[in-house]
Parts: sequence; structure tokens; C-alpha cells
Amino acid sequence: DIYKTSESLIDILNLRGIKYFAYHEEEHRLFNFHKTEEFYKDLINPEYIKKIGSFLSLSERTKEFFYNHHKKIPNLKISIVGNPKYDYIKLLRENYKKNKKKDNNYNLFALTESFFKCYKFYHYVKKNNLNLNDLDKINFAQYNLKEMYCQYVYTKEKLKFFIKMAKNNPSEMFLLRPHPSEKENLERLKKLFKKLKNVEVNLDGDLYNCILNSKLVISGPSSSIIDSLILEKPFLIFYDPKNHCHFHSYGVHPTTKFEEKFINFNQNIIDISNLKVNIGEKENKLILDYTNYEINSYEKIFKIIESL
Repeated sequence: DIYKTSESLIDILNLRGIKYFAYHEEEHRLFNFHKTEEFYKDLINPEYIKKIGSFLSLSERTKEFFYNHHKKIPNLKISIVGNPKYDYIKLLRENYKKNKKKDNNYNLFALTESFFKCYKFYHYVKKNNLNLNDLDKINFAQYNLKEMYCQYVYTKEKLKFFIKMAKNNPSEMFLLRPHPSEKENLERLKKLFKKLKNVEVNLDGDLYNCILNSKLVISGPSSSIIDSLILEKPFLIFYDPKNHCHFHSYGVHPTTKFEEKFINFNQNIIDISNLKVNIGEKENKLILDYTNYEINSYEKIFKIIESL
């Protein structure tokens, strides 16, 4: 990647005459947060940008971000290669179609953040009686205090919404998929849903197969929605653009442009037993613009290496 921690490695490789190609899978930070200054502060210094063979970027959009930020660096080499993750997702999708598996009978609740990690920041704010207007100025390592505070508020509301939806749809089965970093708190999450017989909380397997084997994905504005679209699965997005914490957490994410897919507490908790969700050209075009997922990423990367 191109975090500051890679600077020593770049120096060592340069001494040995080995080319360093930076592939950085943190572009979602450019899409998620209103302020990206802290992201750029975490990256290698400009003199190290000059030392790398090339920077491998996701798409034309992210290439433009990095060019604009490093425009003072002459002969900056940025190659658009997509993301190998999407090669894998497309392969899963095609194998799924070939095997003609039937959808499982569950709806997938996907959590986009660690509820308990975010709570620590929320608790810190409450314990110290901090002014909410000042939180944006406080950072702990790569975490901005306001972002983490708002993500806790948002995630708490989303969990409450999930519980209400499960109660309102007793004949429907639901799988709650926590964020991977929630593994140590899995039992605590299970306690929140223990009275609901139609909800299973599980971290087994990977998210992509959970999406493929579901009939509907319900999540926040996140990569899980993008993955659902690429895997051709219908989705709903828990998001209220008028809610300050919702907007601050995810307001610049590309999936917040899918207004017709929004669900939140301002609506009746819908009956999803006969719900039809259609994914159209608008959604596909927008996500393709952001992710460049149709590109064969591995082929692009191999060609760059072979050209050396």
C-alpha cells in the first residue's frame, strides 16, 4: 500500500534495485468521508511517491483524486488497474449461475461498522462531556472522533431498525452478518437478537457467499451494497439523508444516490414477504463509474509487470 509505514520497505527495495508498485485498497475512504485530509496525511511523503515504480489505481475517478493531490510531483505514474477483489466477485457470480443454485430463504442484514468499537468513541465523548461541534477537530490515530461518534449513533439506529423489521416479518428468516472486526463481540451481538427466532447472527464464511445465497440484502451505504449490485442481488439501504449522523457518516458514498432504495425510521417498517426490488441501469452505471469493476484487474497488473 502507500501508507507511511511502507516508507522503510520502499527504501530497502530501492537499495536492492527492486521496483515497488503501490496498490492501495483504501479508495473507499475517498468515497465515504466528507474530509479526506486525514487520509492523505496517512500516505507516504511526496519524495517516496517519486521512488515507486507506479501507483496502481482503481478507476479514472480515483486516479484524478491522486493526481490532484500530488500534482506538484513531476512525471507521476498512475495506472488504472481496477480491483482484483471484483475479479473474484465476478467469478463467484458466474459460478453461481452455472450451478443454478436456488436462493436460500433468508434476508441478509449486513453491518458496515463494528458497533462495539464505535461505542468506545461514543462513550469517550459522553464521559468527557465533549461539545459535539468540536469533535471534528479531534483524531485518534486514523480515527476522527466525530466520524466514529456518528457511526455509533447510526449503527445503533440500524440495529434497532433490523430488530423492528424482523418482528414485523415473523415469517421471514434473517441472517445478521456483523462487521468482520466484531468477532470478539459476537456473543454480545447475539444477545441483542436472542428473543427473535427468525434471526441468526453469524460470521461464518465470507460476505460474498452470504450475499449470493440471500434473496434480499439490507445494509447501509457501503461496499456490501456495491458487492450486491455486482452479484446481481436486490438490496435496500438503511439511510436517512436528513439525519445528521447518517449524512456525516455516509453522505458522500456513491450508493446514497439510490434514493428509491432508502429505508429508515421515517417510514413504516415494510412487509418484505412479497417485496420486489429492481436494480436498473442507473445503479449499474453509477457503480461502474466509481469501481471500474468490469475491468479484468489481474490481467492489467500482469501486463504492467511483464512490460518491465
